[in-house]
Amino acid sequence: MEEKVINVKLSNGLELVIDEAVCDDIYFVETLAAVQEDALNYVKVFDMLLGKDQKLKLYKSLEDEHGRVPIATLNAAFEEIMTKAGEEVKNS
Repeated sequence: MEEKVINVKLSNGLELVIDEAVCDDIYFVETLAAVQEDALNYVKVFDMLLGKDQKLKLYKSLEDEHGRVPIATLNAAFEEIMTKAGEEVKNS
């Protein structure tokens, strides 16, 4: 079975590759839902969606002048990733 990937280019220029099957995985959906109960699950969402290497690249691309990644910035990036991934899937 051929692995389908979703290519996402963020407005900051970072290019990400997402395994399409992750978005259709109940474990991913449950982890995403669990963020509402415990924000610490947010880290797991990014690990599952992007893998550790891409997650770290994302964090690095979002760092502020103090080397921190504000949660609001990460939230905006997550929304952009999911929006662009959804558009990519619709157009394929």
